[in-house]
Formats: sequence, C-alpha cells, structure tokens
Amino acid sequence: MTAEEGLMAEEQGTAAEEVTAAEDGADFRELSSEYLADLLRAVERSHEPSWMAVFRYASRHKLRIVLASALLTEGYPLTPGLAYEVSFWREQEQRYGDLVGELTRAVPELRRMKGPEIGRLYPPGWLRDSTDVDLVARTPRQVWEAAGHLRDQGWQPDSLAFQGTERGVDVALNMVRPSHDELLLDHQAVELVSMETTGRPWRVRPVSDPPGVRRTGPARQLLALLEEGFERDWRARDLLDASLLLVEITEEGVPALAREVDALGLGRQWHTLTRRLRGYGLVDDALLPAPGRPWRASAQRLRRAASLASRPPAVAAGVLQTLQRRKAEPLGSAGERWLLDHLPGRSVLAAGLPVWGVRVGDRCAEGTEVAYRTRSGRTYATTPVGTYLLLYVPHFDPSWLHAPSPVSGQGD
Repeated sequence: MTAEEGLMAEEQGTAAEEVTAAEDGADFRELSSEYLADLLRAVERSHEPSWMAVFRYASRHKLRIVLASALLTEGYPLTPGLAYEVSFWREQEQRYGDLVGELTRAVPELRRMKGPEIGRLYPPGWLRDSTDVDLVARTPRQVWEAAGHLRDQGWQPDSLAFQGTERGVDVALNMVRPSHDELLLDHQAVELVSMETTGRPWRVRPVSDPPGVRRTGPARQLLALLEEGFERDWRARDLLDASLLLVEITEEGVPALAREVDALGLGRQWHTLTRRLRGYGLVDDALLPAPGRPWRASAQRLRRAASLASRPPAVAAGVLQTLQRRKAEPLGSAGERWLLDHLPGRSVLAAGLPVWGVRVGDRCAEGTEVAYRTRSGRTYATTPVGTYLLLYVPHFDPSWLHAPSPVSGQGD
C-alpha cells in the first residue's frame, strides 16, 4: 500500500467509486475529507478511487494541505512527510498572522485579503494554507510605510508595478524573504497594493478607494476571487471558497453584491463562476443574486477601450504588448524598439495603463514619495525601495538597463 493510499480505511476508498463527474449529479452537502475527495474527482472528471490519485488532484487545485488537515481532524493517521507538511503550514500561517499584526499596528488601515478571512469559514482544525499575504492599503503612502517596516526586518522588494487610476498613480509592491524551509516554500511573500481592484487593461478600469461592500466582509472576499478570473482559471479550492462565502452573505447583502459586480465589470466572471458552482452542486440557487448581466459588462469594456483608444500612448503601448504576447520574447524589430525608446513609461502610465518596474539601482526616495525622471525616452522612478526603469512590456532586453543615468539627466 502506498503512503497516501494508507491514509483512509479501505471501505472509504471503495465508496469513492460511486462518485461521478459533475454533470452526472455529484452531491456535496457536508464538509469532510470525503466531500473534498468527491469535489476533486468531479472537477477532474475522474472515477479513480485511489487516495493517491485524490492527493495528486489536490496538489493541482491547492487543496493538498486542506485535505490532509481534514483527515487529521477526523482522526486518520498521516504519513510522517505529510504530517510535517501540515505542521509547517500551520506554523507558516502563524508567522504570517504575527507579521500582519505587526504591520497593521504600524499602518492601521491595511487589510488582509483572503487567507484567514476565508479560512475561518472552514471547519475547526482545517488549514487553508497561503504561500503569501495580500494586503490592501487605502493610499500609496501606506504601501511605502508598510514596505519600510518590512525592509527593516530584512524583507527585500521583488516586483513593482504602477497603475494610473482616477486619483493619480497607485502601486502594487511585492516584498520577499527566505522561507524557513525552502523545500516546501521557496520564499515568504507579502503583496502590498493601494488599489481596491486592479482591473484589466483595455477592458475593466481599476478602482482605488471606493465606499461600500468592496471594503469589508465575505462579499469583498468574493469580489477579489472573481477578479482573479482575469488572470487564471479557478481551481477547486476557489470553488470551495466561493461556496462558503456565498453562504455567509446575508439576504440584505445580496443587492449590494449585485451592484458591486456590475460596477466593477465582473459580470462575465460572475456568470462563469456561478455556472460552475451550480454544475457541481456547491450552492443553492436561492443564495445566488443575479448581477453582472453580460451585455452590461460588454458595454463597460467597450467604454474602457474607447477611452484608452483616444490616447495615443495607450494605443502604442497596446500594440507593443500585443506583439509581445504573440511572440513571447523581447522586441526585435527596429520599429518596435523605436517606439519603446520614444514613448516614456510615464506617458503610458498617465494614459491609464499599468507599467512594471525593473530595478536598476539602490538609490531610494526619502519618506514615502516617488520621484519620476525621463531621459532618452525612458522613465525612471526613484521609490522608497530603490530606483526602477518603467516598462510597459512583459519581455525586455537586458541591454536596456544600460541606459543613461537618470541622476545626471534632465527631468521632464
């Protein structure tokens, strides 16, 4: 018997053969290890009774530690390796929790997204592990304040992005430091964002500091989960999280959630997610509001695209981004390079598109301000965590880093 097949009694593995794919009516009603196994088999369209297969599916869908902790809570023995993993992630969640406590004492208006906010909806003893911490600030200044606190504790900046929003320039900063066990987690990470929602270039505008449901409670967590649908397909853990969040949203909160889904242009994501939840039997229709009409989301996207299309820097940046997506490599043609050298990142930022920072120096701004300087067609940002070349394409040639120094050049 293999390690993880020995986790469960033989009769439970046999009972799993009765589970069918979602379209055949899999039924999920009570949270348990069997519930998770049934969900994973349904999502994978599998009739495989082996718990080794279930754990393989769980790894794909970020449910491995959740499933292991559920088994442990139910009294089933774990292999030594799996028991160590659960222990490591419990300690890691405690580390992250202590860190968030420190940061929120230093910057009180920071709020943690997902993580324990959803984990509290899981049964006692279940562990929802997180590889990073997502924190939302009200202003960019608070992001830099939190970054300074982290830097004093040995954290280093990893990635940086800026986004033009209705109030100016917002920021997303990722800070990292080594993990206590780099075999299970290569590094610890904290993402600090001053935007309530990051939107999607050419389709959905970003939102900085809105009132209402977006800031608190299970509805806010659900909106964040919906927004992730821009970046990737939802995994089984996302479906489980969404089903638990929907149960927590009171009847009074449903109309507000519906308005927010429409206002944020998340109608398509809403329909996709709820269709899957219904298909897997994870939620009662009575719990589902009916926001996000697809035509309304499409109209919002057309307005967003039309607004950007009226700004030449946005059009030029969009052309370069499209070319790179097709080639998946740094720019090569003379025309493409000419545009990159003559369209400063600051102009693209002002047009309402995101730009990304490539670290080029250790010079830091004082306090919590960011100083921009453009020289030879390239924009540099001196931030509280270093100096960055601003680019609006995902691939770049390292030779671009040898541009003239922004210190000696004339600013714009």
